[in-house]
Amino acid sequence: ANPSAGTFFTFNCHSSEVLSLKVLNSSCNCFISGSEGGNIKIWNTTNTDNPIEHRNNINSAINDIDVLNNNSLVIAGADGNLKLSVSSSVLRNMNPNQGDALRISVLSNGNVACGFENGKIHVYNMATGTSIENFSHGTKINDLEPLLTNGELLSVANSNNFIFRWNTNNGVKLSEISLGRDGICLKLIDNNRVAVAVNNHHIRIYDLSNNALIKTFTGHTNIVNELEFVSDTMTLIS
Repeated sequence: ANPSAGTFFTFNCHSSEVLSLKVLNSSCNCFISGSEGGNIKIWNTTNTDNPIEHRNNINSAINDIDVLNNNSLVIAGADGNLKLSVSSSVLRNMNPNQGDALRISVLSNGNVACGFENGKIHVYNMATGTSIENFSHGTKINDLEPLLTNGELLSVANSNNFIFRWNTNNGVKLSEISLGRDGICLKLIDNNRVAVAVNNHHIRIYDLSNNALIKTFTGHTNIVNELEFVSDTMTLIS
């Protein structure tokens, strides 16, 4: 979809539900889709019928995908595994036995954070595949969002009314924002502002320097599951 032009395209993609989407490289107009059936397809936006690459070796539902600087894919699987995929191969398969791997986030320092069903967040060095830190939000992770500096991370979780801000280098919680409701998903606007969708169908903008509420957006009649920010036009898509 092109929000400014109002144009839409339909991709004839998967035989099972698509659970995750991620831009691979904006310069080549490519994006990635991951399905409940464990398949990954890479698409160019100019070809809606034929993906430019298939990866069918993930072997579990793909809950989330993120992209490293070298265009390797990091995959959160419903089998509890965090996987590093390069071309058609899975190079690393990390299983900390924490339940479903639900959300992943590439941090500013190059490490990868993964949030699990049991509320744990593990931080991985992807060069070695080792978990270098772990900490807990307390309940099932709904979303993770990296800040732009120092490897910091924001998290929201199910049945937990806070945004937590973490130092992922040592697992210390730096601050918290009380939402009064469950936070469903997050999107960083800049290093001082974050958008969060809460479970009363509203979207809020918070100032991370003082945790103050800046603005509330209304209009949805159901829970907002995803947010995306377009910096060029200062547009928030929900």
